Amino acid sequence: MEDSEFWTPDMRNRVVFTNSDDGMFCMTLKDFMINFAYMDIGYHDETWEYVYLECNGDPKHARYFKFELRRKTSIYVRIHQDDNRGISPDAKVNFQYSPVELWVTKVEDDGDLVPIVQDTNDLDPLANQGARVIYPCKDRRLDLKEGKYIIRVKVKW
Repeated sequence: MEDSEFWTPDMRNRVVFTNSDDGMFCMTLKDFMINFAYMDIGYHDETWEYVYLECNGDPKHARYFKFELRRKTSIYVRIHQDDNRGISPDAKVNFQYSPVELWVTKVEDDGDLVPIVQDTNDLDPLANQGARVIYPCKDRRLDLKEGKYIIRVKVKW
């Protein structure tokens, strides 16, 4: 691609092009859209803690994850489904992601469970449509108080 007619001297200067094996590459927008169904650009602060759990879904049973916060904090919770890049082009035509439910609830002192996102208009609209990445709410960030919580994940099929 380095020899492409599209690599004019002006374009090379604009992208600070170097012809080296530095891990950086360029591709057309069309190729990008074919190979990447989702892109997330985010900010990571050095003080943040990252926790990652991998599990398989079961259409008959939900998964539950319990955790406790010792202070008020903001968290991001998401479900990330495998994408379709590893399957054949023929299978991609009918490829669908699983619709899921993702709930975060606070456990009250009396044992009652209170949903963190109570307004259904604030739920992630992609969750029931079967999307690759699901969040519990539209704005993605949850501001939680000190206390005990349960995350419930249910794959619908």
